[in-house]
Amino acid sequence: SVAMPVLSYIPQGGIAAILVMSCFRMVPWGYVQKLWEEQKWHFGLLCVVALVCWLVDSVTGLAVGTMVALLVTGKETASGHAELSITAAGNTRLQDGSPKMISIDALAIDDVDLARKVEDEVSEWDSEESSEECSELQHTTSYVESRRETAAFSRLTSAEHNHSHMAYAPEFDHVKESRAGGAFDRQVSETPNVFAGEGSEPLQPTMRGDRVYLYKFLGQLDFLAGDRHVDRFQAVLASGPKAVVIAMQNVPWVDPDGMEALRDIVAMLDENMVKVYLACPRPKVAETLEKEEWYQEKIASCQRVFPTERSALIAAVGKPNDLESGGLQDASLGA
Repeated sequence: SVAMPVLSYIPQGGIAAILVMSCFRMVPWGYVQKLWEEQKWHFGLLCVVALVCWLVDSVTGLAVGTMVALLVTGKETASGHAELSITAAGNTRLQDGSPKMISIDALAIDDVDLARKVEDEVSEWDSEESSEECSELQHTTSYVESRRETAAFSRLTSAEHNHSHMAYAPEFDHVKESRAGGAFDRQVSETPNVFAGEGSEPLQPTMRGDRVYLYKFLGQLDFLAGDRHVDRFQAVLASGPKAVVIAMQNVPWVDPDGMEALRDIVAMLDENMVKVYLACPRPKVAETLEKEEWYQEKIASCQRVFPTERSALIAAVGKPNDLESGGLQDASLGA
């Protein structure tokens, strides 16, 4: 308060310069440089927010930045992140007795689903063409290309083949080995060395009808990602599994829509005679599940809830003695 009379004589331009330099020094330049080098999109968002704060006001700028960031986060959450794996050929066991698993590119299943939808759209379009006799319809280049690809897909999937050559795309496992340059030649994984064991030998999954999948949710199960998980389980079901282990240790909470999606998944698998095992749900999620009638009827009453992935996988695959005898007994599965 003593210095205030003296400070009042400082020119406003000088005070403005002090404020500008203070703000300049507050900028995390290292973070800005990192965004510029590694995350161009986020760097652009930073610039837009700074511009809005300068031209309008800081509250509006922060509101715009927060809304855009939430939309981007929601889009990423809607991808339905998960880890997927399948039992190796011959139901090979590890030293601890658990089955050997092969990792699968879960996002490739989304590509399979997209290919199926494109094929359905093309078939529908063709049926409309024949009914309306529009033989002179001009197609765009993208449409012609999509028709060519889906036609190749139909030709490849027309033949039966009961052994998988591409673990990362389960629904394509009935596709025979195509010639070089085939439209859907997926004999090699997009991710190098994912399916190579010791000595770099290629890994093969179990035969159709004898497969056990491990589906591990990564993140909350909510209205954003529920449908995506359901679509993936439909693709898994098309590859002929005998059991599916759903691991939920990474699910912190489940909203009502996510619970409906999980119910649809269990019902879909149960209708197709695929046994469902639940592994390590968190206490909060387990408490929510226990309130559901379908959970009590199809999971809890059959004693298919396990504290670890290992115990659930061993129960789903069966003990070695059961495999040698040619089948699994319900008692050994806890059913």
